[in-house]
Amino acid sequence: MSYRKTFIRQLRSNYNVLIQQLDGLTHEDTLLQLPFRGNSLNWVLGHIVAHRNYMLIALGKPSLWTDAENTMYDTDSEPITGLDSPHIHLDRLLADLHTTQEQLLETVESAANSEIGRRMVESF
Repeated sequence: MSYRKTFIRQLRSNYNVLIQQLDGLTHEDTLLQLPFRGNSLNWVLGHIVAHRNYMLIALGKPSLWTDAENTMYDTDSEPITGLDSPHIHLDRLLADLHTTQEQLLETVESAANSEIGRRMVESF
């Protein structure tokens, strides 16, 4: 299978799983700290969106988030443990997840397979 088809399949699969798992949850639900070592759902979703944003940047697209917003959800960033922690609201995270999904799919679907393979190898 080509890089492009694999990447598109994974983007769609990951997006669908996220949307299913987030269905019915409130913003406050996503801020709950787990009773074991781990991050809140807000942090996990933000981490995914931040890294999709990094993929867009690597593919030559403008950044969706500011550096401060990306940094808030980077690996080893401060945990998001409640309303007092700096974080992005669930509504915006979902909207930005959707935007990154559309932009990534559009970019990858329109690019030549060899271009995507080359950019992925060079950028990641």
